[in-house]
Amino acid sequence: VPPLFERMGAPFSLTCQSRGFFPGGGGSVQLAVPRLRRAMRPIDLSSRGRPNIVHAVLHTTHQLGAEEDAAVEAVRSAMVSLVSEARAELSWEPSPQGRFKFWV
Repeated sequence: VPPLFERMGAPFSLTCQSRGFFPGGGGSVQLAVPRLRRAMRPIDLSSRGRPNIVHAVLHTTHQLGAEEDAAVEAVRSAMVSLVSEARAELSWEPSPQGRFKFWV
């Protein structure tokens, strides 16, 4: 989404400050939207193109140990038939209060 808004003349940035956990929430993001200097430019999205690159990040609150490489490769190989370049990586962050969550 950010590249599309930039093409229209309305850049913004979104940063994840902390991840929330279901059902309690608690996540925080920072959105920075500069003031528009002129009207947004229209763009044409009527022709659907083929995606070139997919970069997936597997976020987990529990270290996967020996399963880490297999999990990353499973996600990458599932995407490789859809795009020219498929990248996957794992990001580990400790969870609050010993909760466990794994999501893509």
